Formats: sequence, C-alpha cells, structure tokens
Amino acid sequence: MEGKQILSEWMEKKITLCEEALNHAKQIIGNAPITIDYTFHPRPLGLARLLLIHGFNVKTVFLDSISPEEKEVFEWLKVNAPKLELRATVHAKMRVLHEAHPSEKTLAIGQKAAWSTGSHYFVNLVQGASLQGFDGIRRTAELMEEAFLNEKDPKTMNRKKRMGVHKLHMRQSYRIIPIYTSDVSGVCSALYELGGMVVMHDPSGCNSTYNTHDEIRWYDQDSLIFISGLTEIDAVMGNDEKFLSDIKEAAREFHPKFIALVSSPIPFMNGTDFPALAKVLEIETGIPSFAVPTNGMHDYVYGAGIAFEEIAKRFVTEKEARGNYAKRTVNLLGATPLDFGPFPRVEELKNNLEKCGWEILSTWAMGDSLEDLVKAGNAEINLVMSSVGLRAAKALKEKFGTPYVIGTPYKEYAERISEALEKKIPMPALEDRKEWEKNTAIEDWKSQIVTLIGVAGYNNISCSFN
Repeated sequence: MEGKQILSEWMEKKITLCEEALNHAKQIIGNAPITIDYTFHPRPLGLARLLLIHGFNVKTVFLDSISPEEKEVFEWLKVNAPKLELRATVHAKMRVLHEAHPSEKTLAIGQKAAWSTGSHYFVNLVQGASLQGFDGIRRTAELMEEAFLNEKDPKTMNRKKRMGVHKLHMRQSYRIIPIYTSDVSGVCSALYELGGMVVMHDPSGCNSTYNTHDEIRWYDQDSLIFISGLTEIDAVMGNDEKFLSDIKEAAREFHPKFIALVSSPIPFMNGTDFPALAKVLEIETGIPSFAVPTNGMHDYVYGAGIAFEEIAKRFVTEKEARGNYAKRTVNLLGATPLDFGPFPRVEELKNNLEKCGWEILSTWAMGDSLEDLVKAGNAEINLVMSSVGLRAAKALKEKFGTPYVIGTPYKEYAERISEALEKKIPMPALEDRKEWEKNTAIEDWKSQIVTLIGVAGYNNISCSFN
C-alpha cells in the first residue's frame, strides 16, 4: 500500500510539472496557429489532442495515414476539433508549398510542418530525439517556447537531424561514415538532380526514409520524387490503373524530363510488371519512361548503379558522341552523397583533376543536369569514382568504346589518377599494390594489412502523448 502511495505521489508531481510547462508555453505562444507533422512523433494526433486540451490553437496535422493506436484519438478529434485539418504529405503539390509564407506567425512542430508551411518558427527534431514520458512532454513544451521566440530559416536549419541521445547532425554523421541504405534510396540519390520524376511504388510515409533520412540534398533543393501511397487493398487486389492515373496527373503538372518507376518489396513480391507500366506511360504521355528493378533487398550501390546504367543507355545518344572526342576530357561516374557526402567534397575532387589539366564534361550525379550527362559520350575517358558508377562506365564503353579508370582523385592521389587517365590504366590502385608487393618483403607487407569490420546505426525511443 505504501508503495502505491509513493507511486501515486510521484505521478501527481510529474503531471503537475507537465501542466506547468504546458501552461507556461501557452502564455508565450498564445493563440498563434500550430502545425504538427508525423516526422516529429509517430503519434501526431495524440500530440494535437494534448495541445488542444491545454488551449493551444492547433490548425493542421501533416500525416499520410492513421495508425490503429491513434484510432481512438482520431474519433475524439472528429467530435472535439472538427475544424482541425489533416493533410497528406504525399500529394504532388506538397513539394512546392514551402514557396509560400504563412500570413501570420505560425509555430511548426516537425521539419515537414516547417517546410510545408514556410514557417520560420519551428521545432527542429526528428522522431522526438529520444524524448520519453513526462519529461518528454515537458521538454516538448520548452522546445515549443524556444522555437516560437527564435526565428530560423527552414531551408538551412531543417537539414539538422537529431539522432538518438547523441543528437548528431546529419552533416556531421557524413564526416564519419556514409550511411548504408537500400537500393531504392540509391535510385533516388542517383536521379535526384536530373529533372526526372521518380515514382516509388510503396506505402505512404516511406518517402520520409528514402529522402529526409537518406538524402542530404532534400532541404536544399527541390526534386520530383513521389510515392504512390500503396494501400493494403491495392497490394492484395492490384490497382495499376490508379497508379498510372496518379503519375500522369503529376506529370501533366510538373513536365518531368523522364519518369522512373521504382519497385519496393510489396509490388516485387506481387510480380508487378513495371517495364510494361513504363511502356504505357511513355506511349500515353510522350515522356521517356523506364523501370528500375529494385526490391528493397539490395544495397544502394545496386540501385544507384542500375539507375545510372539506364541513363547511360537511354539518354547518352550516339548523335551527341559523333566526331572526335576532345582531348583530356573526362566524366566522373558514381559521385553521389551516399558515397561522398555533401557537394563541396565532390567539388574538391573535381578541382584536383582540373589542376592536373583535365576538363570535366559531366559529374554523375551531383551538380550537373541531365543535359550535361547526355554529352558524356564526347569524353576521352571515364573515371569511376565509386562502385556506383561501374555499370554506367561499362554501358558507355559498350556503346561508344570509351575506356574507364577506377579510382578516386583525393589530393594525395590526384596526380597518380591523372597519370592513369593519360595511360588508360583501368585500375591504378591494383597496379600500385602489385608494384609495392614486388619491391617489399612478403613478411613486411602482410604485417601491414588491416581489416576493418564495423556496423553503424542508432536507435530512437520517443515519448508518448496519449
């Protein structure tokens, strides 16, 4: 009995502290409109109810589906907050909503809410950044106050990701090790800047993983990456007509340079004929369309590689490649943020080659457009900077006879790469290794071999607002 009393007193104290934090935040924020999105917390409706009960002016919740855990909350909101707007983030127009600015000061809770409303006052966390229980509610109230009082630019600040208790920024994590992600994310990364429409056939919400978590360019520049919003009934019964209709509607609005259909595990298991669907789209829209045979079970190297291969086969035309190639011209293949991180790193590698007298015709694919890649057949040689670019290199060699070299022109190795490009040495690193082994005692070089084995990851545990 004594234990129950202690627990009860403890809970009452915690609840009192939460009430005080929420009331204090209400005094600061007043009746300003509030928007919430599902990336901040997996139960955004529960958070909306909590804030509404405490007098906050919650206007909009951005979410793509309602989880079974929030069904009761949803029913409560229908009765008690009938004017609350629920907006899907997968609609095509959501990609340009940030261009407008709210007519009044608006507090956004979550990155998607900030981006979609254009608000400069937002709580910049993903998955609650490990906030839990009563303390999580108190901290959320404090963060709301802080966000409302301090203006930020969503185009620059939204890139920051709080990862677990360590609260690492996304850009900082890239300085340590590139993320290891799936083939679908690889396709999105490879085609991100090329002006094409990338359509992932997958349930709503998964684009958050493919883009906001795996793609560091997401908050810097727009891209035509969409998700079909595959439902359970569609997966079971099939609904290709709706899939095609939605794509054609978006294509009419955005006029993409191409349409790429990307599969995920569910349509892969169902045997969806993506090449046939792509053919239908190309005939009916007049827009070049192709399928990328992913299934979510391979790594990003596979997905990005076959996407680049498709670009090389379909868009780098013989017409562009006719005539003599220009001397000391090179294409850089496999330059994606999944391998190299932010764009300045790729720029540094390009500068290293340019200092050695090489002209770079195209970079696959950071910083260049599809029009730049189309001219890739005019290069003297290709440089495969990562495994991602190998398929495209082989396709260009088969198509135009362009040789390729494998290597990364880091500062210390740039001159050696330049020499390999001049002599057309396919794998300079391998030749250097053989030469080193030949001139070194076998006992010496074996003792210097190091094998690195590691697994990178993080866990997020969020608080509940129910």
